[in-house]
Parts: sequence; structure tokens; C-alpha cells
Amino acid sequence: QSGVMRTSTWTGQARYVSDPASFLAPRVYFRSPVDGTSVPTPVEVELAAEHVQIEPAGTAREGAGYLVIIVDAPCAGPGEPIPDDDQHLHLRAGETSARLSMFSGRHRLCLQLADGAGIAQPATDVITILVTSSSGDGNL
Repeated sequence: QSGVMRTSTWTGQARYVSDPASFLAPRVYFRSPVDGTSVPTPVEVELAAEHVQIEPAGTAREGAGYLVIIVDAPCAGPGEPIPDDDQHLHLRAGETSARLSMFSGRHRLCLQLADGAGIAQPATDVITILVTSSSGDGNL
């Protein structure tokens, strides 16, 4: 057998688990833009997740959820409902990319995992970008 071996607490018996990823915490992150870079508006955002299934909003299911991009506001605390306003872009259709029209200047983006009911999960990623009115490469 392959997999991860776990030993029970007092019997000393071992069992094999076929899916080691099931024990890993969900992770969400920005593929692009990269933290600290300058980007033109509209901002093309590419997102990714590991150890969690990204799917459309609906019923809260273990190991699944959807992504929320939070602009210039703090990430929500785990277990809190994520607000639904202009600063909180809920990608309820299960999207992993977005196009954001943003004003020029420095902006903080938080990517957060929500369960199917829109409740914040602990998986987050935060970046800061400098939005410019024209295309060009650079760093903050």
C-alpha cells in the first residue's frame, strides 16, 4: 500500500491513508499580479488554490468553496460572513480570474476562500500592487 501511515493513539495499530492531500490545509494565492509590481488598469488577476475544490457558491461543503477578492480592506476573520459590497468581489461562479477596473495608486488585495454560503475560511493571500493608467513594468 502507498500513502501516509497514521498510528492510533493507544492500540499501536497503523492504517494507510490513500490521499495524503486530504490532511493539508487549503491554500489560495495570486498567480498574477505579483506582490510589489506595477500593473496597468484594468488589472488582470489570475488566482489559484491548492487542497480545496473551487466551485460555484451554494451549499457549504467540506473541502470546497469559492474565491473572494477584497480591495483595500482587511481580510475577513475565519467564520465571519464576508461583506458583499464594492470592496468585496465574490467570484460566485467559481472563477479563478478577474478583470478589475481600479484607480491609479497603491492598492492592497486580499484573496480569501469562502465556503459555499459566503463564510470566510482561514485561507488567504495578501499582495500590494501599484496601479498605473498606462501599461508598463516596474516595482513598488
